[in-house]
Amino acid sequence: MIVGIDIGGTKALAVLVDPVSNLVEASVVAPSSGNGFELVESIVDLITKLDDQTAAPIDAVGLAVAGLVTSEGSVRYSPNLPSLTEFPLKERVSNAIGLPVAVANDATAGTIAEAEIGAGKGCKNFIFVALGTGIGTGLVVDGHLLNGSNGFAGESGHMTIKSDGDLHVTGRRGPWEMYGSGSSLTHMVRQAVSARTVSLDELNVAQIDDVLGSQLVSAMTSGNKQAEEIFGQFCKDVAIGMSNLVMVVDPSLIIIGGGLANIGSPLIQGVSEWLLKIVVGAEHRDPVRLELSPLGSDGCAIGAALLTKSLLNKLS
Repeated sequence: MIVGIDIGGTKALAVLVDPVSNLVEASVVAPSSGNGFELVESIVDLITKLDDQTAAPIDAVGLAVAGLVTSEGSVRYSPNLPSLTEFPLKERVSNAIGLPVAVANDATAGTIAEAEIGAGKGCKNFIFVALGTGIGTGLVVDGHLLNGSNGFAGESGHMTIKSDGDLHVTGRRGPWEMYGSGSSLTHMVRQAVSARTVSLDELNVAQIDDVLGSQLVSAMTSGNKQAEEIFGQFCKDVAIGMSNLVMVVDPSLIIIGGGLANIGSPLIQGVSEWLLKIVVGAEHRDPVRLELSPLGSDGCAIGAALLTKSLLNKLS
């Protein structure tokens, strides 16, 4: 068995993967809060819990991290996980568990999963967009994953889309993930609840702290016009960032993953409509297909597990 762990800004999702079928056999979740050393302890605990659920040995562990990750497996910088800045994650986890460990950016791992077993299989030019706490992307051009000179390619969530926009945790103003991420949508919905334009009953939650952006669809279904306006603005902001990528990469396919992929077809429809309005020359281009990741919110964790296959091949 191989283990993949997606370490996001708020939680870590670990999956146990059969390396032959690539199927997820079990999964567990834990908070990703705390300093680097506490996170390593959480990772070890997640692996132990998965080990208890299989009779087969675990041969390797892959880690997908939201941030700048070097080829040596160190995290240089992570705005949503500041305690991991300049942290040798691969070395610390490998020493703690005594197994081979592979580490990559979370969206890069998700892109690998899409290319090998997901919606991107057989597609030579596609973009993977993970909409979660932040926004991560992976770019496949002419059949090759773009890594960049340091392995940091794909940090599109930090593209500026509003130069005078809100201040992000990175200290920059107006990055894409400030407006098109799951955190942004949740913030918009909570503001609407506070303003009493959207009710908790319409969202099917008991209190405002339980509100998630993805629940806005429930209010839209009940016919709330304010909810529809909020969702429309959100889809526009997602499409603005995607349109920039379309102009640069010229993909035939954009795959949406991450937690917001659970919204489903309303998200695809809303973003597609705005892309047609925003992309320059859209009426003269072949349309870019938008698809939801078939791997769901497990995609980046599965990709992390797949990272270990090449590592094990080198060791065999």
